[in-house]
Amino acid sequence: MKCKSCGFINDNRNKFCSNCGIELSSGKSNQANAKQMLCFSKGRHIKDIHNLKTNMPNLKLLWITVGTVIVSILIAISFDLLFHKYPNGREFPIGRKNSNPVIEAKVTDVASKFVCSCQTNECAYTSLESCACGTADKERQFIRTKLEKYGKPKDIIVELANKYGFLKSEFASKYEVSPSKVWNQN
Repeated sequence: MKCKSCGFINDNRNKFCSNCGIELSSGKSNQANAKQMLCFSKGRHIKDIHNLKTNMPNLKLLWITVGTVIVSILIAISFDLLFHKYPNGREFPIGRKNSNPVIEAKVTDVASKFVCSCQTNECAYTSLESCACGTADKERQFIRTKLEKYGKPKDIIVELANKYGFLKSEFASKYEVSPSKVWNQN
């Protein structure tokens, strides 16, 4: 039987349209058909709302899972950044600088008198003020800390040479440093 409202072809035994829900008997008026359709539609929406409510715990579980995964990834990245080392065993550079430009200029001046002491092929005995490895950063931080405490570059140069070595040879005569702490290109 063909529905007069939507044109859907129903089984002859059906009293209501399987597609739109209107009664299939020909005696009903359009107003009654509209009322019947409204009731059917209302019932259908109630079912949809019920299905949505029953699926909500699944959505909560999904959001909890996604949140847990994101937090786990962030923690893993944080630990990797904190404890990661370069392939040759050196740590990532720290890179903390002083906000005072005068101190930073003195750090650069003192560091320019030294060669990086890490002794790797990556640095290739780069000048301490421009080397980017972790050892160079530690040495510059040593200089920075000493300058912040008592600010005498001459004393810091001697102290740095005695601790790390690699004072450039052209500055060896100017400071009282053991010859074993002086870097020679040869």
